[in-house]
Amino acid sequence: MKIAMIGQKGIPASYGGVERHTEELAVRLAEKGHRVFVYARNYYVPKEISEFKKIKIIKISTIQSKNLDAICHSFLSSLDVLRRDIGIIHYQGIGPSSLLLIPKILKRKAKIVVTFHTRDYLNPKWGWFAKFYLKLSEKIMIRFADQIIVVSENLKDYCQTKYQKKVCYIPNGISLPIENSSEKTADNFSLEKDNYILTVSRLVEQKGIHFLIEAYNSICQKKILEKIPPLVIVGGAVYTNNYFKKLKKTAGDNPKIIFLGFQQGKELQGLFSNCLFFVNPSVLEGLSIALLEAMSYGKCVLVSDIPENLEAVNNEAEKYGTAFENKNAADLAKKIEFLLSNPELIKEKGKQAQDYVLKKYNWDEITSKTIEVYKN
Repeated sequence: MKIAMIGQKGIPASYGGVERHTEELAVRLAEKGHRVFVYARNYYVPKEISEFKKIKIIKISTIQSKNLDAICHSFLSSLDVLRRDIGIIHYQGIGPSSLLLIPKILKRKAKIVVTFHTRDYLNPKWGWFAKFYLKLSEKIMIRFADQIIVVSENLKDYCQTKYQKKVCYIPNGISLPIENSSEKTADNFSLEKDNYILTVSRLVEQKGIHFLIEAYNSICQKKILEKIPPLVIVGGAVYTNNYFKKLKKTAGDNPKIIFLGFQQGKELQGLFSNCLFFVNPSVLEGLSIALLEAMSYGKCVLVSDIPENLEAVNNEAEKYGTAFENKNAADLAKKIEFLLSNPELIKEKGKQAQDYVLKKYNWDEITSKTIEVYKN
């Protein structure tokens, strides 16, 4: 099959859950002999890269701004795909999916698949018009896509309840972790192995990092615990410099809060391997790849109790992680203190999480299911 992917920033992924999802899937599709074309934004992929692991990278210029970046790139990509010999056009996300009508009308032999990652219009960063457009995009996707893939059971229930639409549930996945148990990576950042709390995400408001910083600061101020591990925040701002400034202001002069910016490759693997436990305080998610990765490294995870996070840690039972009340910094602080006071529980939940996640969220299985969707 010849497959084109539209909507992601590009691959190889340097940041972004959708980009990492696309890369993992596209690489495995190419390994199985399919011809894969990934549309990329010209600023995201280095100039010298036109092919990546047998995947053709098609770079398209765009208007690099918060409101026009994705839609402009998806529009131009949807025009470009018309001239190519492509059988499957796979859109990533509801925003880019608004443009699927272009190939739907002008390239009738191609089939349109959409992956529904999250309800983007719930993101507080968008203004009223962007939210209106994203809701309209969702309706276009539901009505005109040949098949819709959802990455969480919660999104599956949403589509079936609101639209009476049958969709295909295929979750995000993780690869086998690349262990970096040596202290070298931790040493590079002046961190002590198994003695720091980690969170990894883009620094945007819906990721809830401000709640985590507020909770952590309150623990430090109370001075109840004898030794409090540093809080390490991995990720950078994407059109959200004002939010990043807010985070720095909330952190204040607390030297234990460490911002490391974007990390990838061995550095990121080492940070996962060597942390004490992982926190995902998101207000809004699809199904967090960073969360699944932390679990794959055998790390105890502490998550906000939104449905997508609870799904990853085995729903209400919380068997493979611990949850706190969403947007509640006080409850988050209590749960952090609880984990720090129970080191054996951290190890136990981490081991359980690793066994569970490597079985359920396997990229090879996910790729096989996606191929079945394409064939059907």
